[in-house]
Amino acid sequence: MHKLFPISLHFFHNHRLFQTLTFSSNPLLAQTIPRMELHTTSYPVDKRLPLAERMKQYESSFDFTLPVNSPVLLRLDGHGFSRFTSHFCRPFDQRIHDAMISTCVDLLHFFPQATVAYTQSDEITLVFPFGVQSFNKRVQKLSSLSASLCSVRFNAHLTAFLGANPEPKVKESAYEKLGTACFDARFFAVPSAEEALNCLLWRCRNDAVRNAVGAFARTMFSTKEMHGKKTTELLEMMEREKGVKFEESVPKWAVEGCLMKREQFEHEGVNLKTGETEKTFRTRTRVEERGVRIFSEENLRLVTEKYWP
Repeated sequence: MHKLFPISLHFFHNHRLFQTLTFSSNPLLAQTIPRMELHTTSYPVDKRLPLAERMKQYESSFDFTLPVNSPVLLRLDGHGFSRFTSHFCRPFDQRIHDAMISTCVDLLHFFPQATVAYTQSDEITLVFPFGVQSFNKRVQKLSSLSASLCSVRFNAHLTAFLGANPEPKVKESAYEKLGTACFDARFFAVPSAEEALNCLLWRCRNDAVRNAVGAFARTMFSTKEMHGKKTTELLEMMEREKGVKFEESVPKWAVEGCLMKREQFEHEGVNLKTGETEKTFRTRTRVEERGVRIFSEENLRLVTEKYWP
């Protein structure tokens, strides 16, 4: 039967905590861990307050909020995805990409103030040109909800896509990994819509192209051959040594990523009260297989306007 380990705690006035743990559940295994020095930090909380109120004040000390009316971006990144995707088709698995697209649609639905979503590789970026008003703009609340929603929806979509499209086949271990993908999330503000657009340019021109070229090159060259090579050098190696032109050999979404944005469309239906046919406008999400590679007025409108033009 397991026993609890007795722990002796000694507090000193200088706010340093010394902890000694003695394992005594089995005399043969009894030992004392060397004394560890832990540091505490002084917080401006009145210790005479009731326990629940003190704990809430400790929590609120780290509950930062986003600025009012500043453009905000949300970036979600797959955690350990190079290991996760190694069980699927290389260099690009359409089902993983489709799951990312569907997850972006879910995020746009969850955050109606976001105007555009961009995904490349294992990453998603959402733009809020007029800030985030949900959940009192609390960064911890927004980040934790975003990461959990993204993880849950991606796993659900990937499981569905793999079940509906078992070909091309994946490793048996891929099925064991289903449901284990997770994402981290970060919210941050930028001073202008122009800088929000620059963030998309950064993710597309820098990371999307580099990630895609690297993934594709690994199917042709060894780690040793690729070591220390820049993206331009890898592209030259492909063409010179393998006769392969990168952008002609991979799907466009693998090169630039994809953009998602709401659009309005005309719908014809019957008015249940009058029985007459009427035309109305509805909203849906449209996906385009392209990224943001130039700074332009058109792309600035992409960031600031609610619907596709």
